Amino acid sequence: MVFKYNFKQHSQWSQVSNICERLSQKGFLAYLAGGCVRDALLGVVPKDFDIATSATPEEVGQLFPGAVDVGKSFGVMVIPFDGFQVEVASFRKDGLYIDGRRPETVEFSSPEEDAHRRDFTVNALFYDPQTQKIHDFVGGLRDLEEGYLKTVGSPQQRFQEDHLRLMRAIRFSAQLGFQIEEATLKKVFEMHDLIQTVSKERIKDEFLKFLKSKYKKQGLELLKSSGLLSSALPDLESYIGSGFWEKTLDLLQGSPEGELDEDVLWSLFFLFYNFQGSHRRTLRDTLKTLKLSNKSMGHILDWTTAFWFLHSPKGREGEKRLRWLNHHQVLARLIQTYELGVEPFPKSKEVLTWPTSMPERWVSAENLLALGFSQGPELGEVLEEALLSQLEGRFKDQKEALDWARSLKNFSPTSGNIH
Repeated sequence: MVFKYNFKQHSQWSQVSNICERLSQKGFLAYLAGGCVRDALLGVVPKDFDIATSATPEEVGQLFPGAVDVGKSFGVMVIPFDGFQVEVASFRKDGLYIDGRRPETVEFSSPEEDAHRRDFTVNALFYDPQTQKIHDFVGGLRDLEEGYLKTVGSPQQRFQEDHLRLMRAIRFSAQLGFQIEEATLKKVFEMHDLIQTVSKERIKDEFLKFLKSKYKKQGLELLKSSGLLSSALPDLESYIGSGFWEKTLDLLQGSPEGELDEDVLWSLFFLFYNFQGSHRRTLRDTLKTLKLSNKSMGHILDWTTAFWFLHSPKGREGEKRLRWLNHHQVLARLIQTYELGVEPFPKSKEVLTWPTSMPERWVSAENLLALGFSQGPELGEVLEEALLSQLEGRFKDQKEALDWARSLKNFSPTSGNIH
């Protein structure tokens, strides 16, 4: 099997090849390892590079004084460059896994033993840039050619070692479009409950990779049918069992692979969440479970709530939300997709990320308090209406916006007076 992508085309290649060459000159083996080899064979541009070497972490540190110890006991060092980094790991053999995540001990070893401790055969390939030879100790090249995802050795042992591998099996299938080998898939179904021991941070990161995958609809369907999704995120059980699940899958499948901002992807996934009878507070609790940042939660809650308002009998409220959404081009286009069946997303990447900032508010909470408004629902309602009117262009400048707010206060407004 030959590489369909030339490593030399990569912007980081000179630094990566220099590391391998320097290690080789000192008598150490230095191979590219794992995903970068797999991707290049498939014709995909590697996102990053990992190097596996016969040098110990101490020897790597001596050769590269800028190397950072990120897991020395596991043989892992990182060499930083401007804007990226290269992970250099010593060939190792793992001891017993005691917590469903990492081995209790490691022993530095040979390339062959290192390959046999990895998760899937297609991720256990090595490439020697000095000899330009691929080293395959586990049948990874054959599985790569056949489009098969298979564990290295016993599926039960691999999944017992690291429980997140259960989810990664389906994610790699969705990412690569590969069929999961029968014995491997059988164990995913049988052992799905083990995912409950994995931290929500790791699950969140893995799930986000799902949402960026090429075949995300098939992957999410398999994630659901295997029991992994409800085991990993019990809060989603009623959502994935609702009639809106298929709509969610179709919407996600129509999004560009790997191009959307993360908050946009989460918003797409939860777009129909409120339609199943849930509430904003329930979704916030679910997002907290996923350990998302407050900023991301705010984005997702705003988008999904706005979309729900547009399709509920809220009258004026729906109109206000629509004007707000028009300021966010991605979701406005999304609504067109859902309602009109147009091309799902624009080609330009410029509108595929969350806006970095809203315009500076011409009417702030401090302005309103200075005008005599009191803290409470009235204040929030006036603030929202002021921003929406500003976005819509009903004010020509800040003075006009403040005059509008002042007129409301002079009129002693209640919620029914704001139009």
